[in-house]
Amino acid sequence: MKTFDRLAQSDEGRTKAGLRLLKHPFIWLSLLCAACNGPRGDDLSAAETRCSVRIIASFERAFDAALLESLSRASGAQLSLLNEMPAGLYLLELAANGPDDACSRALERLRSDECVRSADMDERRGIAD
Repeated sequence: MKTFDRLAQSDEGRTKAGLRLLKHPFIWLSLLCAACNGPRGDDLSAAETRCSVRIIASFERAFDAALLESLSRASGAQLSLLNEMPAGLYLLELAANGPDDACSRALERLRSDECVRSADMDERRGIAD
């Protein structure tokens, strides 16, 4: 019974020490900052969301880093080379800020560039009947 009493007293002592710490303004400030940095829920605005699609593209001129950067600026999206494929095709990732239609609009801007021969979303296709 004596060991249980000692354990209860030590837990009570810890609780009192914890309450004394909460009296300091810096502790409250750090708790407030931690609460403000937490997750905000599921209601993200369009500026906080990001879409990305994989596209297969071919170009009118030789593909290099300068062309990729130029097309990124023209489309308003981030383009990344994922893979170079045969027949002058390139697998790219197009990423843009906003909902899914932001990627669709960026893809349309990419298609309208004079350096782009073709640009289509990479989709799985089934065997035709």
